[in-house]
Amino acid sequence: QDEKELGENNCCPVHLKPCVPRKEDNYFFALSKYQHKLEELLTSNPNFVRPSHRLHEVEGWIKSGLRDFSISRASVEWGIPVPNDTKQTIYVWFDALLGYLSASLDDGEQASLQQAVDRG
Repeated sequence: QDEKELGENNCCPVHLKPCVPRKEDNYFFALSKYQHKLEELLTSNPNFVRPSHRLHEVEGWIKSGLRDFSISRASVEWGIPVPNDTKQTIYVWFDALLGYLSASLDDGEQASLQQAVDRG
């Protein structure tokens, strides 16, 4: 949880329980580097967002500034290990996203995605 999103007494706004700060090294997805490209994509192809009534929501989210986000965890012993790093596992929600993405690709594209993941 981002500190700016915490409620009173550093409580999680979803679970309404105090957050316990901790520090660990993780791998991050550099979403911020796609800010300009995503803005251009939505300008040139407004039908990209489905359902279409979510376009303004997505535009607002992007215009507010995309932030990099953690895609791994060091404190979890179960899960998919990060290639070449036995101390890290892929964060479960990022893993689910990769599953949905790979299910939407044909066989040749899936092989390319797997090669990209294997390269790290």
